[in-house]
Amino acid sequence: MSGTVLTILLFGVAVVLIGVYGSRFSKKTAVDYMLAGRQIGSVVMFFYVAFVIYSAWTFYGYPGFTYLSGAPYSIFVMTAHLSFAAFFVLVGPRLWAMSRLHGFISPIEYIGKRYQSPFLQQLTAVVLLVFIVPYVGVQVVGAGAGFQALTGLPYMAGATYLGVLLVAVVLLGGMRTVAWVNVFLGCLFIAGFAGSLIWVLAVALPGGLVGAAQKLQTTNPAIFSAPGPMGIWTYKAMVGLSIAGLTACAWPHVVVTTMTARTVGVLRSFAVAFIALGGIIFYAIPNLWGMLVGPALIPGLKGKAADAVVQMVITQFLPTWFGVFVLMAVVAAALSTVGTQLMVSGIFISRDLLARWIRRQISDAEMITYTRIGLIVVVILSFIMAWKRPTEMGLYLSAIASPGFTQWLPLLVGGLFWKRGNKYGAVAGLAGGVLVLVLAMKYKAITFGFQPVLVAFVVNVVLYVVVSLCTRPADKETLAMFFEQLDDYLADKK
Repeated sequence: MSGTVLTILLFGVAVVLIGVYGSRFSKKTAVDYMLAGRQIGSVVMFFYVAFVIYSAWTFYGYPGFTYLSGAPYSIFVMTAHLSFAAFFVLVGPRLWAMSRLHGFISPIEYIGKRYQSPFLQQLTAVVLLVFIVPYVGVQVVGAGAGFQALTGLPYMAGATYLGVLLVAVVLLGGMRTVAWVNVFLGCLFIAGFAGSLIWVLAVALPGGLVGAAQKLQTTNPAIFSAPGPMGIWTYKAMVGLSIAGLTACAWPHVVVTTMTARTVGVLRSFAVAFIALGGIIFYAIPNLWGMLVGPALIPGLKGKAADAVVQMVITQFLPTWFGVFVLMAVVAAALSTVGTQLMVSGIFISRDLLARWIRRQISDAEMITYTRIGLIVVVILSFIMAWKRPTEMGLYLSAIASPGFTQWLPLLVGGLFWKRGNKYGAVAGLAGGVLVLVLAMKYKAITFGFQPVLVAFVVNVVLYVVVSLCTRPADKETLAMFFEQLDDYLADKK
């Protein structure tokens, strides 16, 4: 075990050294630290955004909850892939243009200006930060579960290891360093995730996927269809999963990446590559792990134990050295996702909260310092959640974090495409949607059997539209700034 731990520690040193090297190219400006100077190209953009999305949850949480609840859970991931690609083609160019035209660093900064409401800007920042914490906690849980399954060390040992790496890498060079580190970590993730599945099929399942499916048809047939082994995938539940997936494009750490692209064409090329490569590799592989390979080789896991089923299979059937490699791939996945999440959290805290409260011009150096302090606070809060670990990893994302992120989608997209949307409707929709979401998580009866995200999203949209129509619109100068000027700018860049 000592050799395993040493290898993992050396991997951590290598990641930090890459961060140190990358920090040498970072300029000491807020735009460079927070948005990589808006100079991310097509290749780096693919790895950067794809591995912001694919995380330790993809490696552990998704297969683990599919293992427990059955194949219908994949609806969430399938619809999420479609929503991300569509967002980068339809919405991304307007956010990109707005960021450059008006100098916005945070998408929430745009919301404050578009709706002429500092209060809405701060409310949105607080709401998103509240739901970012459990998402960061997902990655901490993943690292802890993997360490425990491979080494037998306490769960929090792996969580602490990840936390130290996160703070080191993000503090060093900001968004540019995170983007470039994602290229290295993404390659490692692909090799570990796809390679382990192929190897396990060769050595542990001579009958391959067909043989595993035949075995499960006898031992666990419920895994292949609704309502699944847990009996939870009713029609209404699957509608809710689809809505959660289709609104996943509202994840703030993904939204921000549209503002880092060198050109608007980079956003469109990412969408194509994401569907062609990401959809195949990272939709299919975790589904196969959770629906076929894991249940066939290690049946009978319950609750949170299923989070580690992939690592358990690898540890049991493959050489120890490869299990270590796979754990490094999981850490890579967590780092690549949380690095951007922490940067976004720091941006929201510094740009959208502190900058408004201080009420004076803040220098770039101060902005960077506040951003670093903010991300450390989020790491600490996420550690507390990981230590408590209230539920399975799969539910952290699809039932807690993602529905929370969904609540800013109406005002985000409405502000870009609907002139009649105003601050009164935006505040009413956001506040009403979050309130219903929180109540629905506790009092299931108010959802009428549907997922809380669906009911909360509908309430949000209705309030946004109705209240906006019943109150006075934004002034002409604001509308010109965010529509006519934006359209002209985009037309020049085509």
